[in-house]
Amino acid sequence: MQETQQSELYGLRNLLVNLELPPKSAWFNMGLWDRPNLNYSQACQNLVREVTEQCAIQPNSSILDVGFGCGDSCLFLAEHYQSKVKGITNEQSQLTVANKRIPDHLKEQIALILGSADDLSTYTSSEKHDAVLSIDSAYHFNTRWDFLRNAFDCLK
Repeated sequence: MQETQQSELYGLRNLLVNLELPPKSAWFNMGLWDRPNLNYSQACQNLVREVTEQCAIQPNSSILDVGFGCGDSCLFLAEHYQSKVKGITNEQSQLTVANKRIPDHLKEQIALILGSADDLSTYTSSEKHDAVLSIDSAYHFNTRWDFLRNAFDCLK
């Protein structure tokens, strides 16, 4: 005897209309899942926090964030470390979204630009930074050796 599957009339479709738009976060990294019961946003913040601790980022640092996605890492660094952040991405759509997400009180701390990781000097000119970060993105760069070489030159 063959069973027929009957689809539910409503199922869980209501969840789609309960999504918060625009979302409060737009993280785009794999996160650091170092304890149970984290949600995705918390795990992503954990990853940035761990990187900043390993790099000994101090308050009021100047940070170059390469491959920042939709800006969550830049916002986190400016908010939690009072850092001055310059972000570079090669995705126009992400740049547009990220710029719209910068609250007024952080606009002087965060500068986001469209560019490539292969020649950072084009975008940073004579600027020197306390740290160059690329949270969960440098392995995507076809020019990662150029990126690493150029990143070193951007440091104070």
